[in-house]
Amino acid sequence: MNEDHKTFIDHGCKLDQQGYPLYPNGRTTFLWLPGDDITNFGTTAFFKRHNGNNRANGKWKVWRYKCLGALVCNNPTCEWAGPPPTGSGEIAKLCEKPVKCKGLAGECPGKVFHLACDQTLLRFDVHLETGWGLLRHKGVHEHPWAEAKKPDPLAKAAFAKLIKENPSAGAFKLKLGKQAATEQDDNATFEGVTEIHPSFQNSDRLSYHRKTLLAELGIVPGKNGAGSGDDFILKMFNWALRGLFIISSSYLPGMEHFTFQSEWMSERLLARDKNGEVYHGGLVSDVTYCFFENGYLLSTSMFCDELQQWIPVQLSWIRGLTVKYHQIHFTTLMRQFFDDASITHAEREILARQLVDFSKAQMQGHKAAYMDVTRIKRNRSLVSTDEESGFQECCLGLLKPHVEGGQTHEEKIDHIHRHYPKVRQWLDWWTVADVEAILFPSRRVMLSKDGTDGIPDTTNAQESLHRLYYMISRGKASLLHGMVDLFSFVKVLQDDWNAVMKGVLIKYGAKNNTEVGVSLGMKPAPKKSKKAKKSSNFVKAPGQGYASYLAANDNPARANRCWMAAALESLYAIYTPLWQRGINGKGTDLFTALLFHFLSRVTYELNLNSSIRSTLTRGQNKLWEMANAKHPGSFPRGKFSSCDFFIEILVDPTNLKKNKDFQKLFGFIDDWQYTCEAHPETKQLDLQSKRKAHVIAVRPKMFVNSNTSYAEIGKLMDIWTTEGIQLSCGRVCKSCPEANQPLFKPATPQKKKGRQPKRLNSEVEMIQFPGSNNSHSLLEISKLTFEDDLPPLHLNFHLEVMHIPEGARDKFMGTTDWPFKLSIRGYTYTLISQGYWAHNHYWAKMLRSSAGMVGVWLHNNIRNDGFAQLINRVLGSISGVSPDTSWLLYSRTWTVDEEVQFDSSMAKIQKDNKNPAGDYPFMQMKSIIHSSYNSVLIPHNPSESEPNELSPTASEQPSIIPSKSTTLANSKASPLPDIGDLTKGNCEASKILTPAPKPIRIKLKVNAPVPPTTEPVPPTTEPAPPTTKPVPPTAMPIPIPTKLPPPKLDTQKASVKRGKNIPQPSVPLQDTQPTRRSSRRK
Repeated sequence: MNEDHKTFIDHGCKLDQQGYPLYPNGRTTFLWLPGDDITNFGTTAFFKRHNGNNRANGKWKVWRYKCLGALVCNNPTCEWAGPPPTGSGEIAKLCEKPVKCKGLAGECPGKVFHLACDQTLLRFDVHLETGWGLLRHKGVHEHPWAEAKKPDPLAKAAFAKLIKENPSAGAFKLKLGKQAATEQDDNATFEGVTEIHPSFQNSDRLSYHRKTLLAELGIVPGKNGAGSGDDFILKMFNWALRGLFIISSSYLPGMEHFTFQSEWMSERLLARDKNGEVYHGGLVSDVTYCFFENGYLLSTSMFCDELQQWIPVQLSWIRGLTVKYHQIHFTTLMRQFFDDASITHAEREILARQLVDFSKAQMQGHKAAYMDVTRIKRNRSLVSTDEESGFQECCLGLLKPHVEGGQTHEEKIDHIHRHYPKVRQWLDWWTVADVEAILFPSRRVMLSKDGTDGIPDTTNAQESLHRLYYMISRGKASLLHGMVDLFSFVKVLQDDWNAVMKGVLIKYGAKNNTEVGVSLGMKPAPKKSKKAKKSSNFVKAPGQGYASYLAANDNPARANRCWMAAALESLYAIYTPLWQRGINGKGTDLFTALLFHFLSRVTYELNLNSSIRSTLTRGQNKLWEMANAKHPGSFPRGKFSSCDFFIEILVDPTNLKKNKDFQKLFGFIDDWQYTCEAHPETKQLDLQSKRKAHVIAVRPKMFVNSNTSYAEIGKLMDIWTTEGIQLSCGRVCKSCPEANQPLFKPATPQKKKGRQPKRLNSEVEMIQFPGSNNSHSLLEISKLTFEDDLPPLHLNFHLEVMHIPEGARDKFMGTTDWPFKLSIRGYTYTLISQGYWAHNHYWAKMLRSSAGMVGVWLHNNIRNDGFAQLINRVLGSISGVSPDTSWLLYSRTWTVDEEVQFDSSMAKIQKDNKNPAGDYPFMQMKSIIHSSYNSVLIPHNPSESEPNELSPTASEQPSIIPSKSTTLANSKASPLPDIGDLTKGNCEASKILTPAPKPIRIKLKVNAPVPPTTEPVPPTTEPAPPTTKPVPPTAMPIPIPTKLPPPKLDTQKASVKRGKNIPQPSVPLQDTQPTRRSSRRK
C-alpha cells in the first residue's frame, strides 16, 4: 500500500507544526505510516459534516467530510469570514433574513451571505490493525477559511503542557507570555497562547480551556500550601539564590511574619540623588488584605524618579493587624538606615521622618496610646492638680504642625522636660525615632508656608499598587506562591529601571513639560477625563474619519450651530482653486471670509502642523459675526437658524458684483413669462421679467405642472431649461375683456315726481363681485437660462417644503430620487453634497477625499466627536432616494480653460510644498466629477502628485445597493437625529430610476391632429446616469417649431393640458420666488 500512495501537498493547504494538512485543498494526499507522530490525523479545521462506517469485516474505518463553505461579506473592503451553522437546514434559515456583517469592528455596512463549497470532498481510510492511514482530498475551496472556534488536538497538547508549567497563570498572563513557573529560570519566557492557536484570542474561551485542563490535571491553584516534608524550606533556599531574600522572620505567637526584599529594592531605598542627598519623597505603607489566603501583605513603597512611579522597597507577610506587627515591619525597615555606615545620623533622621503609615490599626493605635495622656494627667504623683491643664496643652501642641516663628518640636519636648520632669520616662518612649516621625507632625520643619511637607497626603499611591498586586495574582494565594508573584513583579520593575538607565525607552511619547507653577511648589491641577461615561468608541483613524466641526452645547454662545457645520462641510466638498478667480483677498464680504476659512483647512490637511479644531472654531465665529451683522435677527446667538439661507448668503453673487467669474459659480437667470389661462398661446410681454438667481428652489407643484414624477429630476430640468414650467402666481389677468368692465354698473336716471313719503326697506342685499366668475388667472412660466449659454460651475438645489403639510413634506423629501449624474444643456453635473434636515437638526453627506481615501462621508456634529466618517466607497451611493433631504450641491465638468487654470494652481501648490506631511488638496476632484456610479477610486499615496485613475475592477465588484422597497421602508426617521437611523437610507445608494427620455424637436407638416405614435428617442450626445429599472415615459406633446404655424387643434390641446384642467392651488397674491424665502428661516 505504501508503494501505491505517496504524500502530496497541493497548493492552498495550511499545515500544522507536524506538517499535516489541517486545511487540505486541491488534490492533496497524505500518508500516515505506523509509528508516525501525527497528532491531528483524522481531523480538519474547516467547518463540515461527516459520516463514517466500517469495511472489510471491521478492518478498515472510513470517514467522509463535506465542507460547508463560509459566511462572507458583500463589502469588497471587508475581509470578515465566519463559520456557517452546521445544523440541518440552519444555513437556509440564516439566508432568509439579511444579516449584518461583524467586520470592521462591527461598523461594516455590508451584508452577510453564504458562499457554498460544493466541489470538494475529503476521505480518510484507516487500517485498524496496523494503524496505516490515508487522507485523500479533491476539489478547490473557492472561499476564505473561517477561523476555527476550537483548538485542534496538537494545539490542545501544547496548551496542556503550558498549563502544567504555569498553573497559576491566568488568561491575561497566558496571552501576555510572561513566565510564572517556580521551577524554571527567572529570566525564561514563553510565547503567548495566541501563537499556539488563534481561538485562544478570545479571553472567555481561553479561561474555559484553562479551567478544564486544571480540572483534568487535578491542580487546584493556591491550595497546595507549602508542600510536604522539606519541600517548602528547599524552595525558599532556591529562591534566595535567585535574589529573593527573607530579611526577617518569626514563628513566635503574636509576631508571625516573613519580610522579604531584593537587593535592588534595598539599593533604591538607600540611594542618593544627583546632589548626593538621601530620599525625601515619603515612604508610604499600607495593608493589602486579600492577597494571601492566610495573613496579610504589608508593603512600604517609595517614588522612583527614574521610572516616574511608586515601587515597593519592603514586603512583609503578617498574620495579624495589631500594632506589634507594624512595629516589627518598621523596625526592620529602619534597621537598614542604621546598618549602613555611609549614612550619617542626620540622614538617618531624615529617612525616618519619611515614614507615613495610613493603616487604620497603626494610626489608631498610636493616637489612642498618645491621647491616653489624660490618664497620666490624673496621676497626681506625676502632675499636680494646678498643672493638669498646662500639661495637657503642651502634649496636644506636639500634634500640631510647625508654624514659622513658633516653637520647634525639640523646643516643645525640652519645655515639657523642664516643667514636668517626672514624665520624662513616659515621654521618652513616644520620642523614639520610628514612633516620633509617624505621630508628631511638628517633628519635621515645613518647607513651604502653606504647610506642605513633601510627604503624600493620601493613600492613592499605595492604592494604585494594590491594583497591580491583584493584577499579578488572583488573590488568596499561599505564602510561597504569593512571594514568588511579588518577586516577579519586582523583577519587571528592575528590568525597566535598567533599561531606562541605559537610555532605552520603556514607553512611547514625549516627556510632559512641567508647568512653572509646579516648579515653584504649587500642586498640579487634577486631571479630568474628557471622555463621557458610557460613551462609545469614535471613528477617528485616517482614511476612516477626519476632524470636522463639533457641537459645543456646553457653550451657550456657540450652541445649536448644526446649521453652520452642515453648510460649511457641504460647501467645502465642492471647493476648488476655481473659486479664487478674481479674488485678491482684500474684500470684507462673506464670500472672501469663507475662502480664507477654507484655505486654512486646506493648509492643515497639507502640512498637519496646527490644531484643526481651533481653526474650525475661529472660522465659525468669524462667519457668524459677519452674517449676523449683515442680517440682524436671522442668526441669533446660540439659537437654531436656517442652514439653506446661510448657504444662500455665503455664495450670493451680490457679494462681489464686479467679479464676473464669481457670478458664474452658482448664478443663472430665471426668465419669468406670463400668459392668461384663457389664452395660453399669447405671452404678455409687458409683464415679462428676468432675475438673476443662484438657488434652484424645487417645489412639489412643479412636478405636477410638468407632468413628471419625483423620480424624474432629469426630465424636470430638461423642461425647465427649454420650455419652462407653468406655475400659478395668484394674479388676475387684466388683458381679458371681463377684467376691463367696471365693478358696479351706473344707476339708471329716473324722472322726478312729487315728493311722497316712502317706506324704507331695512333688508340688506349682498353685492356679488362681478369678476369672481368671469376673470382669468395669470400663468407664470419659469425658465432657467444661462449667461453665454454656459451653465454655472455648481448647482444649489433647495427643496421648498415649509408651505406644505407634514405628511406631504415627508413624502416629497423622502421619495425624490436625485440622480448621481445630471445633464443640463449638454453639460454633465455630479452630485457632491447632500444635506438633511429633521427634528430641528441639520447634517450632511459629502463625496470627497481624505487621507487618500475617496468615498461618501457622513458628518453630524453631535455624533462621533465631530469627526466625519467614511460610510461607503461606491461613489454613486450618495445619490438616490434619501429621507429628510433638504439641499443638494452638484458640480459641473470643467471646460478647457477651467481645467488649464486648475492644473496651473495645482502646479503652484506642489512647487511651494514639496513632500508635505499630509495630502495635496483637490487631487481627486477631477476623478470624482468624471466618475461613474459604481466607481471605486483607488486610495492614493499622499506623496504622489498625480491623481490615481479609476479602479479597473470597480465594475466587477459586488454592488452594495439595497432594494427600492428597503429604502422607502426606512423613509421615516427616528424622533432623534441618530446617525444609524437618519442615514439608514443615505449611507447606501438606492436603485436609480431612469429619467424619461428627452423628446427630440422635429419639423412636421401636420394635416390633422394626430398624437405621437412612437416613443421619443433619447439623444446620443448627452450621457445618462446608470439605471437599474427604466421608468416608462409619460405622455408629452411633441414641441412644434415656431417657424411653422401650429395646428389649432394641437394648440387647443396644449392650452387645456396646461390651463383649466390642471388643478391650481388657491394662493394669495405674492411673489412666487422672493429673495429671502420663508422656508430658509426657523
